[in-house]
Amino acid sequence: KDIVGVTVIENEPVQNIEFLVYDEKTFNYLTTNPFHQSLKILKGYSDEEPAIMSVTVRPNLELEAVLLRYADNIRVISPASFRERFLARVRKILERNE
Repeated sequence: KDIVGVTVIENEPVQNIEFLVYDEKTFNYLTTNPFHQSLKILKGYSDEEPAIMSVTVRPNLELEAVLLRYADNIRVISPASFRERFLARVRKILERNE
């Protein structure tokens, strides 16, 4: 119940991962096809401001992979430790593909 996918990282506590969604199409997709049962809309999407969504899980590679799928339309905002881990992967992708 507290992971995305199948990989359980024992030392990783359950965390509330919050992210902004900047695109209406992505917001609608995530709303109608949630990638985890805990996915919540904290603030709906509007043309003026992005939506805020959250998921309460143990961070793992599958969660990162799902969020990377939407990386051009989202911004991970918390917790800071997960945000930094996510950004490190994005930076590595950029470095290897430039």
